[in-house]
This record gives sequence, C-alpha cells and structure tokens, in this order.
Amino acid sequence: MVHIEGQDFTGFFGAGFDADKLRALSHAGRVEWLRFRFHLVFVTPFKELLAQDGGGCYVWLCAMNLLCGAVEALASFEVAGDPMKRFGDFVERYFRSDWTQRLDLHDLKPYRVATRPSDHLYKYFRSGLEHSLAIEWGGLRHREEVGPTHRLADGSFSYLFERQAVANQKSLGIIPREFVDDFYTAMERFFQAAASWGAGVPQREAFNERFEHVFLTCGTPSP
Repeated sequence: MVHIEGQDFTGFFGAGFDADKLRALSHAGRVEWLRFRFHLVFVTPFKELLAQDGGGCYVWLCAMNLLCGAVEALASFEVAGDPMKRFGDFVERYFRSDWTQRLDLHDLKPYRVATRPSDHLYKYFRSGLEHSLAIEWGGLRHREEVGPTHRLADGSFSYLFERQAVANQKSLGIIPREFVDDFYTAMERFFQAAASWGAGVPQREAFNERFEHVFLTCGTPSP
C-alpha cells in the first residue's frame, strides 16, 4: 500500500482496486504510482531471484530477460517509435556511460542491424530465455573471470567488454552483477526525470498517453 495525493493505492489497477482513483492523480502522482508498482511487481521479486545466486542454480539468464523486459516496458512510457531504437536510447540516457562507448561488435544476424552496444542488448540478450534458453550472440562473465576492462572517463572499469566469439568476430560481453547495480540506479534516474517533465513536454505527453492506455481501461469512473 502507498499513500499518494491523499489516497491509498494498492499498485493494482483493475476494477475494485486503483482504477477509479488513478484518474484523479496528477502527472507526478501517476509517476509515483508507477514507481510503486514497479517495485511491487518487479524489483522485489527480482531481488528474491538474485538472492538464489550461487545456491545451486544459474540465475543470470532469467535475470537478463527480466531486466531487459523492465527496460523495454519503462521505455514505452517515454517515447513511441521503433522498439529497438527506443530501448537503446533509453539505455544510453539513463545507464552509465558504458553504453555510449564504441565497441567493435560483429552483428551475427544483420537483417536488423545492431550498431550500438545497447542494440546488441536488445537483439541478443533481451529474449534469450524464450528464444533458445541461451544468449545466442554475446555472453555473461563475472568480474573475477574477466579482470580489468576498459576504463571509463570517471576512472571506473566498464562492465561491458568485447568478447572473442568466432575467429576474429566479437560479441558483447556483460559483467552481470555490475550491470544489475547500474540498472537500479538507472531506473531511479528515469522516475526522477519522468516526475520533472513539465506541461507540453513530449515525454510527458507520451507518458500519460501510455499510462492511460495501460492502466485506465479496466474500469469506469464511479458515479
């Protein structure tokens, strides 16, 4: 339960839950409600999954799928358009500068060209679980397996690296624990940005259009 603008909300939007009350929220209230729902339905169970790391199961393929799904969902509240471009732009905007560095990555399936690291994340990591139970092009390695990587402008080591795949072809490598830490920070940056969008800002209009399409169609206003 969360208290927003004088009312209590459950985080669920069907009739009999928050549907009617959501209509009374301001833009900032809608952002706060979505943030609460994001933590309720994603962050808390996601952390429970990661707590199983090292306990006789491999959590990281599931984690990549879920993380990328959350990014794709939130990106849809900021801008419309091509899904891969929207996803990649969102990652470059809110995550660390790891994602804006130039990496020499080969695109295994160039029917839809992936040029940026964030494009490779979308194309090869986002749906590995449902497509083939594998990341078909790219891979995950922990920091202790990789060692030092490229230094960023702030002096930290990047959690992305060029992974030698086949012959001289390189795919995207990700250090997953550091990526997840950055993900949590990036999501907070997004919600802070969304709350600050003023009237007439295209992102605010896109957010509210998406919010109404998803969350305000399950019930009618009370008399």
